[in-house]
Amino acid sequence: GSIRLPAFFCGVFGHKPTGGMVPCSGQFPKPHNDALRYDTTGPLARHAEDLLPCLRIVAGPDVADPECRPFVLGDAAAVTLRGLSVLNVPDNGVTPVSDELRAAQQQVASYLSACGATVVNARLPLLRRSLEIWSAMLGEAAEESFAALLGEGEAISVGRELLRWALGQSSHTFPSLGLAVMEKLPLAKGAHARKMAALGRQLQAEVEALIGAQGIMLYPSYASVAPPHRQPLRRPFRWVYTAIVNVLELPSTQVPLGLNPEGLPLGVQVVACRGQDHITIAVAEQLQRAFGGWVPPQWWHEGA
Repeated sequence: GSIRLPAFFCGVFGHKPTGGMVPCSGQFPKPHNDALRYDTTGPLARHAEDLLPCLRIVAGPDVADPECRPFVLGDAAAVTLRGLSVLNVPDNGVTPVSDELRAAQQQVASYLSACGATVVNARLPLLRRSLEIWSAMLGEAAEESFAALLGEGEAISVGRELLRWALGQSSHTFPSLGLAVMEKLPLAKGAHARKMAALGRQLQAEVEALIGAQGIMLYPSYASVAPPHRQPLRRPFRWVYTAIVNVLELPSTQVPLGLNPEGLPLGVQVVACRGQDHITIAVAEQLQRAFGGWVPPQWWHEGA
């Protein structure tokens, strides 16, 4: 969620492109195989209309990324809300979403319906396995362990580095060490992982069939509004709402929806089928007009 989560927490727009649209050239550590389509680069912006021009600039193909291929980016201005198919999915059935984010997403669904879109509320049972699917599909694509990537070829001792982190002496972040721990778990390897990877491909086909070529899915960006610093470490898997979209290779735009009473940003993901990035961005532009888009924080108004 490294595009959509900071965008959501800061109340701006962030677009995670279709897998394989933007090259991974220059990233470190560089992904391998299918993960080149899962770990993508994309734009963040205060204003939705800046997303598509930025995406056109960074889109591939690129000879340094064998999984990057050319896409014909559509015209956002040609997208209309009337007749748009909208799949409204409130959660994954496992990770609870706060009432205020549920309400904000429902307001978006109601607005789109009032504009002539066809809104269908749904729950997708396979989304309950999001964490396992994400872990298995990343593991399937890996040529070397994440611990080895952290050690630049030689796997680090994760236990030792966790102890060093607790003493403030590790050069690695806690989330990166957490990923190195997760890859050792049974859900990331073996027969179970192969089963979960197969379910991931089944989920991809199911979601795209339900959305349709000219539709979108509304889905939470996170389970709550922006938490205090370090608090996500206590509930580390709330990012699964963005992670599952990565391995499904679907384009997704995080759309800000104003602020809650405490001044924290609200938001929602707008997801589409592969190659339909212009549709999610077009809807983001429409929602910006309806809900106000980026809202300057209070200190900005006060000139602090």
